[in-house]
Amino acid sequence: ARPYEAPFIRQALKENRAVPSFTFKPSVPFYRVGPVLPIPPENTQAEGGIEAAAIAFGVSGQNHSPTLVECPNCDLLAVYYSVSNGDGESWPNLSFIGIRRRLGSLQWDMPEVLIDFPDINEYHMILWHESSALWMFAGAVGLKGIPFGMSKSTDNGATWNEFVYPAFSGPIGPFDPKPINTAFRDKSGRIYVATDGLRSTSVLWASDDNGGTWRDTGGRTHGRHTVF
Repeated sequence: ARPYEAPFIRQALKENRAVPSFTFKPSVPFYRVGPVLPIPPENTQAEGGIEAAAIAFGVSGQNHSPTLVECPNCDLLAVYYSVSNGDGESWPNLSFIGIRRRLGSLQWDMPEVLIDFPDINEYHMILWHESSALWMFAGAVGLKGIPFGMSKSTDNGATWNEFVYPAFSGPIGPFDPKPINTAFRDKSGRIYVATDGLRSTSVLWASDDNGGTWRDTGGRTHGRHTVF
């Protein structure tokens, strides 16, 4: 077996602590429109196009529900969930793919698989930048009673802590394990993470001990994939 090699989006990272010399002049407008997910597979309908371009194995033709975050070093990191065209979204062959746009570049790194757990449908992700850390909250359809899993990085996404599934206190109401793109901390220090509720509702999960344990806040809002 070959030794593990991290995907390139986790390699060759810079701290970028100094003000970059290429900063754009605020007096000169700069507009640029371009694809976020490099082509292919941005709009590739056939898997053969991805294979012909030698894209990393595990990157498929249907990629959506992205999360986007600015890293502490000012790189941009985006994660999509990826599934083969025609397979639907309910099979465990889904994976999370990531891309990085490094500070000073106008191009994104090519996509690579960031997370792929065996026999689990990786569904929806939240990336949250707080202070010098990145938090990751990811759905896992197929793990009964678990609304999300989580991990944390303190080096701009180069390495991540062990992926864990949180402990819950108190009763848990109905939910669908698909995080919504919202996580935040209130003035008291409590962390909130939003996921789908049952059918056309959404729910907030709360942690009073910095992610050690979680609880169902009890309420539900109308609307699926609702942003709080």
